[in-house]
Amino acid sequence: MNFKNIILLMVCCLALLGSLGGTCWAKWVQDGESLNVEPQKRTMLAGIALAPNALYVAFVEGNTHSAWDENRLDLKIYVKHWDGEKWLQDGENVNETSKSGIYLPSITVIQNKPYVAWHGSDYVGHVRHLENGKWADDGKPIQRVEFPRIINLNNTPYLILNRGSLMSTNRLLNHEWVAEGNPLLTQQIFCYPTWTFSFKGDLYGTWVERSLQKKYQVYVKHIQKGVWGYNAGPVFESAVLPAANPNLIVVNETPYVAADDGKEIYVKHFETDKWVQDGQAMDGGGPVLFYVDGMLHVTWTADKIYFAHFTGKEWRSDGLTLEGYYPAVGYMNGILYVIYQRDDKAGVPHIYVSHWEMVPMPLPTPEPAGTPVIIPDDQRNSGSITNPVRLV
Repeated sequence: MNFKNIILLMVCCLALLGSLGGTCWAKWVQDGESLNVEPQKRTMLAGIALAPNALYVAFVEGNTHSAWDENRLDLKIYVKHWDGEKWLQDGENVNETSKSGIYLPSITVIQNKPYVAWHGSDYVGHVRHLENGKWADDGKPIQRVEFPRIINLNNTPYLILNRGSLMSTNRLLNHEWVAEGNPLLTQQIFCYPTWTFSFKGDLYGTWVERSLQKKYQVYVKHIQKGVWGYNAGPVFESAVLPAANPNLIVVNETPYVAADDGKEIYVKHFETDKWVQDGQAMDGGGPVLFYVDGMLHVTWTADKIYFAHFTGKEWRSDGLTLEGYYPAVGYMNGILYVIYQRDDKAGVPHIYVSHWEMVPMPLPTPEPAGTPVIIPDDQRNSGSITNPVRLV
């Protein structure tokens, strides 16, 4: 059921049950159990990728005996996909042949095969894809790189690499990743770049640089026909490093960027020759933008995960929250999936996936006039349903 049908169901539900004194509820339905391979180990979400009928999630898992440290050698990259009923693991750990630590990998799907790229604490980059249930190398290890991002360009794997202050797009040729076009000169980069495509197929990226004046600046650049274009910047500037990576989406050839300053999140879009803020700032961090059925949405973390949509003037709450943090979003076959982390009782992070459903609540048994109707806690949070929200 897509977003438009959910809204229609909501309207019909409100009309029918409202006239009968009933109630409509929107609910997050959890898809399967935790994705953790070993429940006692810590996880960190790395990325998601969509195939025609499967949602892929890549994550890093390690021991709990110390704080998170990318230099640790016990970290493993795993990939799982949702087949509509359960989570299936794809091969063994992706980095089984690597002998160094791990910085968060990226993932894409090309012709129904997941591809994963990452670099280790030795700054050597790797790319592997799943072939007949096993992870196979794509090209030789790449020396002296940071933040390799794997993308699907016309069903061909492309790798965007950072080497010092140079950023380049690379294509696999004779088992080597070879740069195409001229590299882009940047200042020192302080985050994992986010990449996305416009409807015309132009590639857009955003990241954080530190200027000569030691200001942290969010930039957006795009590649059009092999040439790096420039969207006037910086989009944001701060004396402190943003708490999370900036996020980017392109709607009708207009780039929108969401970022935080450690306290609040902001959204801006590019208009003619400048960046224009969209609506008000909101408390929290780690924003993620998504566009569904003609409407721009944002999700972010404060004390829990929040969702809002843009009216053209302001951000309004979608009325739904999730217990957790670090959300990512996937929209597949008319269903909105949210991938997020939530700690167990021992404080160990687990990764979960939920989707949004709109259903009517059963009509309560009539009570004597003047008696308030109380919905029991077990109906508010039952089974895998998290944070149902009362709409009427």
